[in-house]
Amino acid sequence: MIVLDAGAGEQPYAKYFSHCIYESADFEMVDKPYAKSTYVCDLAQIPTADARFDRIMFNQVLEHIPEPSAVLSELFRVLKPGGSIICTCPFYYEEHENHMIFTAIPNLPIVIYLQKPALK
Repeated sequence: MIVLDAGAGEQPYAKYFSHCIYESADFEMVDKPYAKSTYVCDLAQIPTADARFDRIMFNQVLEHIPEPSAVLSELFRVLKPGGSIICTCPFYYEEHENHMIFTAIPNLPIVIYLQKPALK
């Protein structure tokens, strides 16, 4: 099983995937610590083949993305047919990395993004 941790940062979940091929993607442009990413890139343009990953983790990242639809489309491009994406977003959370908050998620179900025709 190949897992992508999209927007992985310090890769706090990597330890749970020692039984898998774990790869990570992050743009590494915020002044904070990062673990070494497999792909240093914009999540809207991950430099890998179509349908590479069985699972994608996308945790606490969506609110930092200026174009969520573009990133979600890219995640679906690299996801294998029948694969799964685990996506979490804060509902209420203290402000953090304020210069990188682009999408207001509260009161807007994430399912709206996932129902757009480009993502089907």
